[in-house]
Amino acid sequence: MKQKLFACFFLGVLLGLFLMQTMLGKEMNRLHYEKERWRIELYDTLEILKNHEERLKSQQFMVVNDVITNLYSVNNHIDSFTELELKKQIREIVKTLIGQEIDEINPKLVFKLLDERLIEVEEKNFLIKVRSVIMAEKVIFNLEAEYLPELQTD
Repeated sequence: MKQKLFACFFLGVLLGLFLMQTMLGKEMNRLHYEKERWRIELYDTLEILKNHEERLKSQQFMVVNDVITNLYSVNNHIDSFTELELKKQIREIVKTLIGQEIDEINPKLVFKLLDERLIEVEEKNFLIKVRSVIMAEKVIFNLEAEYLPELQTD
């Protein structure tokens, strides 16, 4: 009798497990399918996002935010006040560069903007020569200023 009871109990457990597997198996398969579908959709969305970000990066334009002038004296006739005035006049000349897209600026024209230019400060003439120009978000001019006493206007 105990063996029969044990066999019926064991058979009931097996039948219950079978029914539970049948009912929950379909749900588990559906959830597994949905999880894989979401994973594929996430992968596709991330690929689209990556492509959009790359396209956006290639379309971003660097814009000139500031102009810096480094001024060097050739014949030491520039005091600090004259240097300030020279830098002020030079900044006035190059201020149109601020806000422009770097890709659209012609570097040769930027170089020629100040190269071999005469600037008068305190009734003294200075010849400005461009040593170098660095074009980035901050355009940096390295300039030489040479005092020209022979061009003095009296």
